[in-house]
Amino acid sequence: MDQSTPGTPVSCATNNCMNGGRCLEVKHSSVCSCPEGFSGPLCDIEHTQTCYRENGRLYRGMAHYTVSGAPCLPWDSPLLLNEFSSSMNNSSIFGLGPHAFCRNPDGDSRPWCYVLRNMQLSWEFCNISSCHPQYTGEAYRSLRKKWLPLASLERESTAPKKPESVRPTAGPSQTVPIPAPVCGLRFPKTTTSSRSRVVRGMVALRGSHPYMAAIYIGDQFCGGSLIASCWVLTAAHCLEFRPDVSKISVVLGQTQYNRSTDGSVKFQVQNYLLHEHYSEITKRHDIALVRLKEKTPGHCAEFSHSILPVCLPNSTETFDTSKPCQIAGWGHMYEGADKLSVYLQEADMPIIPHEQCRSEEVHGTHIAEDMLCAGYMDGRADACQGDSGGPLVCDEQGKATLYGIISWGTGCALENKPGVYTRVTHYLDWIQNHMR
Repeated sequence: MDQSTPGTPVSCATNNCMNGGRCLEVKHSSVCSCPEGFSGPLCDIEHTQTCYRENGRLYRGMAHYTVSGAPCLPWDSPLLLNEFSSSMNNSSIFGLGPHAFCRNPDGDSRPWCYVLRNMQLSWEFCNISSCHPQYTGEAYRSLRKKWLPLASLERESTAPKKPESVRPTAGPSQTVPIPAPVCGLRFPKTTTSSRSRVVRGMVALRGSHPYMAAIYIGDQFCGGSLIASCWVLTAAHCLEFRPDVSKISVVLGQTQYNRSTDGSVKFQVQNYLLHEHYSEITKRHDIALVRLKEKTPGHCAEFSHSILPVCLPNSTETFDTSKPCQIAGWGHMYEGADKLSVYLQEADMPIIPHEQCRSEEVHGTHIAEDMLCAGYMDGRADACQGDSGGPLVCDEQGKATLYGIISWGTGCALENKPGVYTRVTHYLDWIQNHMR
């Protein structure tokens, strides 16, 4: 028989509290009684932790402003749907909870948080310094045990991992260089890539498509993909009227149409090359290379969180249509729209088997071997005007790999009329030969 006085807390059968906290049963619920200097539902918030070690994965302090001075959104904000949040499985392992303190749940280079910028969800690194390397070896390992339960450290995370090659920056622009060669890295800050539409799309978070190029051609616009420091791949039909290079500019790292944003850089164009067999009528060989003007000899774009090249496929082998693929662009949000999207949009795009795309009820004989189809037969998502030249990337061993260039379509998001893309694997030799 329980001899405790009614209402008197008793110890829990299992203590999940961290940092020496004591678990108590109070009115049929468990609460943590935290020692001095700690708070939170699990005693995982450390009041005296004012700097982070290594990449800050174990930071559990109370910093809650970004490098630009913006306040952090709480990790339990209703604005966080597919993003990292306190509602995800094992969120306590990553220090996420009903608070707005900086954390690093995806293994980035330093703690960060989500912010609202111009009423749109974004993210920034936090205004917190790296600790001096005072602790090494056993001393540091003892700190790790203090910050997180040993079981948590040994447990495998179900959240996505990201490369940790980017060094932290002290300012809001986040343009710290990344050593080359590197390709296909993305910093999406989401726990899933599930998106539906560019027509009927979702706003892409900064860093989700660092290879995305915005190509301004007089009063015309196209997308493109950065494939090397000085080279952008796009669609030939974007340049079929052979504009003078002085009329063309390319912006990398941009998230808003025709607006400078943190980490964006504008380039002039040295020259460009359309495929010699491009057809304005059939849209065969709809591919072009744009060479950026060098900022220093042999070098154009500095790689950063916002600017990184996409990978090219390794071979011309038959493409696996089960791979997850995605498009991005500033194109029209619906057919007949009179302006481009202000914010970069993204959408999942499954590859459609070539035989199905060539069927009479889809695109028939208009589809050649140098083209591929992607999208949904029910028309739920598609590219549209203004997305031309942009990337269709697929996940290849964890890296964003360019398999298609947005080329043409019948309307936007129509039933049985998926978008048509230039098949990049068909042009690997052409690309390499002309980049020399």
